[in-house]
Amino acid sequence: TLSSNDSSASETTLQFEGMLDVANLNLRESAEFFGSHPTPQPLQGAVHMRSHVRAVPGVAGYDVVLSELSANLEEMELAGQAILAGLLTPQPTFAVTLSASAVLLSRLFTVLPAEWVHPQLAAVIKDREIDGMVEMISATVMGSVAAGPQLSMTGEFRVKEGQALIGESRVPATGLAALVSVEAGRLKVSNLSGLYGTIQMKESKALVSFLEAGPWLEMDIIGAMTAADLFQFLSKTITSEQLSRLLADSREVEGNATLTFRMVGPLNQPGGVTFAGGEITAQELSLTNPLLPKRLTALQGRFVL
Repeated sequence: TLSSNDSSASETTLQFEGMLDVANLNLRESAEFFGSHPTPQPLQGAVHMRSHVRAVPGVAGYDVVLSELSANLEEMELAGQAILAGLLTPQPTFAVTLSASAVLLSRLFTVLPAEWVHPQLAAVIKDREIDGMVEMISATVMGSVAAGPQLSMTGEFRVKEGQALIGESRVPATGLAALVSVEAGRLKVSNLSGLYGTIQMKESKALVSFLEAGPWLEMDIIGAMTAADLFQFLSKTITSEQLSRLLADSREVEGNATLTFRMVGPLNQPGGVTFAGGEITAQELSLTNPLLPKRLTALQGRFVL
C-alpha cells in the first residue's frame, strides 16, 4: 500500500506498507551494495526472506521497519526484525535483531562474522580450536550503511557440545555447555559445564576482555575430580618447584576432591594464561610420599593455594 501526503505544495511525503518476499538473495553481494565497509570473508550464502515492511517519514529521511521477519539461510532458520533509519540521508543507520535454532559455530559465522563481535575474536577461535553447537537466543547488529564506525553486535547465545583448548598447556575441554553474553568489548560465559582435562566442571564462568594489547582471559573453574588426577594436574600447573615436586612424588593417591581454580592471562601470548590460585576440599584422601614416614590415610580438609 502506497500513500502520499501533500500537506504543502512544496513538500510531499510518501508512506509504504506491504509484504516483502525475497528468494536467493546473495548475502555478500547485498552487503557490498549497501555499504562501503570491507565485507567479512565468511559472509556468504543465499537467503530466502519474508517480512512485513513499513516505510514512513522519519526525523531525517525515511525509516524502514521490517517486522515479523523470517529467513532461511541454508541450514539456518532465522526470525526477528530490522530497522533502517535515515534512508535517503548521507548516513543512514540500521539495527537488526535475530534469533536462530542451534547450528555449528562455523555455520553461525557465515551470518554473523566473528569480526562483528570484535576484530580479535576470529584469531582466538582459531588458535583455541573453539567449536560446538550454538543457539542464537537473541543477537542485535547495529551500524551505519555509509562509511563510518565498524559494525557492532551484542546478544546472548547458548552453547552445547562445545570444545576448546584452555590454559597455558592448552588442555582440551569437551562436552561444554554454557550461556555466552556478547557485550561491548567483552564476552561473558556463565553456567559453564563440561570436562576440562580430568575436571568435571559445573557452574564455572569466564570473561574474555578485548584489550588494546590483546584478548585477556579470567576464568573461574568449579568442579570435581579424583585425588590422583588432582595431584597430577597441580604438579604441572603450580609454579612452586618444591610443591610441584612434592605432588609429583606422591604415589597410590586415592580419594576425591572438589575445587575452585582461577586462571588469568593474555590469550595471544605463549604461556600467557596461568594458574592464579584456588581452593580444594579433599575427601578421604590417602597417599604415600617419600617425605612421610608412613602412608597418609583418610585426610579431609580445605586447602587454599
